[in-house]
Amino acid sequence: MTAFSKKQPTRGENVMLCTHSLGDNKPSPLHWFYFDNAAVFVRPHDSSIGESHWLAVCPECFVLFQMGTPLEQLPIGADEVWLGDEPAILKPEMS
Repeated sequence: MTAFSKKQPTRGENVMLCTHSLGDNKPSPLHWFYFDNAAVFVRPHDSSIGESHWLAVCPECFVLFQMGTPLEQLPIGADEVWLGDEPAILKPEMS
């Protein structure tokens, strides 16, 4: 049985993505983070400022973030508006 996390993005929320998580070749699994206070980031394509409570990163960026790399130093490539209504984020497996 698949167990989903209680916290999920809702339709219309903004989600930051690392550059490795863009396009059709998204790595699996993506690792998700939720910030109580929205994180501020700069969009690389036009230098505009964005805010998001959600971050989805590839396994490589997950390791960097877990090792203490500040969000500002992660390769944030874009942000997308969440369109889904169904849960997508699985609970972490406990070992």
